[in-house]
Amino acid sequence: MDAKVTSWSMIRDGVPRTLAICGPTHEQQDVFAWAPKFVNVTRDGVPDKFPFSWVDMPVSPPTSA
Repeated sequence: MDAKVTSWSMIRDGVPRTLAICGPTHEQQDVFAWAPKFVNVTRDGVPDKFPFSWVDMPVSPPTSA
């Protein structure tokens, strides 16, 4: 599961931003890995492990062309 999170306080505090993570998360369990349990599952383009952390992404306001 992927998650993207924002809140009113994140917008109010100056620079609007979003927090995102590519899951499954590993805050309360081990990092997910396909091997050894799912070695025969086809997963083209998907990483072997999911050790990803939260990323803080500032949101730029739209600009006129």
